Amino acid sequence: MSDTHEQCPVPKAPTSEDEEGRGPLLVEALADRWGIRERRGPGKTVWVRITGAR
Repeated sequence: MSDTHEQCPVPKAPTSEDEEGRGPLLVEALADRWGIRERRGPGKTVWVRITGAR
């Protein structure tokens, strides 16, 4: 997934009142590996590798 935001995702434990921020936590829990790549233009690309059933 690519976007034009400069900020990188950071897994954190959201509170029950947070309305956003759960995506990186879910990716970290489900993925075997994930990371961030620079891309041409503004922003970044987040990649995820899932190799088997959990």
